[in-house]
Amino acid sequence: MRPTILIVEDDPGFREAMSLALETAGYATCVAGTMEEAIEKSKGSIPLIAFVDVMLGPEPVRHAELDALKRFAPGLRIVLISGYLWLGSPIQGRYPDVDAFLRKPFRLNALLDIVKELLPN
Repeated sequence: MRPTILIVEDDPGFREAMSLALETAGYATCVAGTMEEAIEKSKGSIPLIAFVDVMLGPEPVRHAELDALKRFAPGLRIVLISGYLWLGSPIQGRYPDVDAFLRKPFRLNALLDIVKELLPN
């Protein structure tokens, strides 16, 4: 069975590009445009990694939303993605329980490298 990776991104084109790259590399993907949709989909698919856009709408993603994802997918590794300039050490302090950060725009190889690093052997 292929490992499932959840993509939570409100930009449909970016979401689909990430999904295509991961599926081409042999992973199963589950996509969502909102955190509510992601939480619902996590109940059935049990992803191992979630790539979550920091800004889904006007407000940054909340800790409670990330915790809800983890309740339905124990052991879930979370990678926050964002194109905002404040991505880096200031944002890392806001989300100490996140496994990795990826700044947009990024090369698809960087996406795949993070997956390989975070997936259990």
